[in-house]
Amino acid sequence: MGKVHGSLARAGKVKSQTPTG
Repeated sequence: MGKVHGSLARAGKVKSQTPTG
């Protein structure tokens, strides 16, 4: 959850294709 933490800011829309949560 290192790269996700930084991308989490814009991951709002990417979270859909980022099942790393």
